Amino acid sequence: MKEKNYRINNLHMVRPMKVIQRRHINTLYAFRYQKNIINAILLGIYIMGKEQPKSIRFFSGLQFAMIFSRLGFPKLTRFFSNWTPKKELEKAISGLMNTRFCGLEVPFPGAALDIDNDKDFRTMSTMFDQWRDYLAQLTP
Repeated sequence: MKEKNYRINNLHMVRPMKVIQRRHINTLYAFRYQKNIINAILLGIYIMGKEQPKSIRFFSGLQFAMIFSRLGFPKLTRFFSNWTPKKELEKAISGLMNTRFCGLEVPFPGAALDIDNDKDFRTMSTMFDQWRDYLAQLTP
């Protein structure tokens, strides 16, 4: 994003009855793996059909910033990151979902352990003791 690079995880705190547009949740979740180009394209098409024109700018900025970051083009990464100020993105998501939305930066690694598949489980199993020891060092 414009302000900073973030590692996004999917720890959600939601009051389900406050989300008016719950129908979007399953669709957005289905396309969550943005490294898969098909998911990125399908999510872009889905967002284009919604009532928030700025959303496609934010989505495109995030996608292009991620692509150019991986390819090692920092100037292009920064250019596209500037398309997505955090507060404006939060406002757009709030509008899309018709609820209040806020992204929260958590300073501790592993605030949410996301294990979606066998590879993630093997990685977590291998690194769990090291992760736990690191967190123990952080607490006074």
